[in-house]
Amino acid sequence: MRQDVKEATGTFPVKVLTASFPRTQHLAQATQMRIEVQNAGRQTIPDIAVTVEAQGRGTSARAFAEPDPRPDLADPSRPVWIVDQGPPNGTTAYANTWAQGPLAPGQSSVFVWKVTAVKPGRHTIVYQVAAGLNGKAVACRAGSCSATRRRVKGSFAVNIDPTPRNEKIAPNGGIPGSPQSPGALPEPNGGSSGR
Repeated sequence: MRQDVKEATGTFPVKVLTASFPRTQHLAQATQMRIEVQNAGRQTIPDIAVTVEAQGRGTSARAFAEPDPRPDLADPSRPVWIVDQGPPNGTTAYANTWAQGPLAPGQSSVFVWKVTAVKPGRHTIVYQVAAGLNGKAVACRAGSCSATRRRVKGSFAVNIDPTPRNEKIAPNGGIPGSPQSPGALPEPNGGSSGR
């Protein structure tokens, strides 16, 4: 049976409410990319999804990675960021796409990826919002659906500094003060930081 048999056919207006990813990062720095989308139409979106790829590379590499052209590699994807955690309950059979199910009119959905930078340099990540996983349900930018069916996408140009930040690791494996992994390190000699 074809995968797209049960997917609704149509065009669904979507609005990106917020899209954020730090423009400057450091090697080995944990951070997060966050995209919040809203159903701007009158019909329920069948399966709101976001695909992440390297600019100009399409899905030839995994999400948050770039392809390596060497022919001797079994997997040509080389990570720029390691995905520590993708959007909860969003995993799909596609290596670059996360989905969060149906989205009712006026409702919003938040996609958050917790990632760690592992390749210094300048990199561009592109994201595209979809209304389904198989191409029959198409997300279009709110206000331009009927005329042009403009795809809902955006990008982040990021510079990863090769110098790691001087981070300390908490006993729980997190970085103290980080929104992704709260934790506190004890002060040397048993002291507290509240003095």
